[in-house]
Amino acid sequence: MITAKLDHIQCKLTAIELAMNEDRKRFDQKLSTAVSQLSETIGRNLTALSTQTNKMLTEETANANHERMRDEIQMLLSKQDPAPFMVTSGLNLHSVSFQSCKTNPSKRSGKYLIQPSENHEPFLGYCEQSSFGGGWLVFQYRFNGSVDFDRN
Repeated sequence: MITAKLDHIQCKLTAIELAMNEDRKRFDQKLSTAVSQLSETIGRNLTALSTQTNKMLTEETANANHERMRDEIQMLLSKQDPAPFMVTSGLNLHSVSFQSCKTNPSKRSGKYLIQPSENHEPFLGYCEQSSFGGGWLVFQYRFNGSVDFDRN
């Protein structure tokens, strides 16, 4: 009787072991499928991220080049009268001018092309960017105090 019970327990253990092996195989297959899908998703996301990063770098480079060209045009215009540029080149000076010294992103004082609105003609002005918080258009400059500006 004990032998029969031991045989019965042995059969049950064998059945449990077989069921566990089947469960393990199914689990391994599901895990393998999930890892494969996750790997594909990560690959697609990395490709998209790489593409977007390259696009952003290209845009940043273009913006930096635009800013550099704008600074160079400003420098050239500050050395000459802008009127010939408007007539001969058809250059849109609004793209290289500033609405005011305050909106000029440069922190260097110097001559800049100022155009308060699209309806106004641009003019060359000196922007003070380092004193009193910057952003000031200088229209009189007292350098030694010898001239009295309070006159009639």
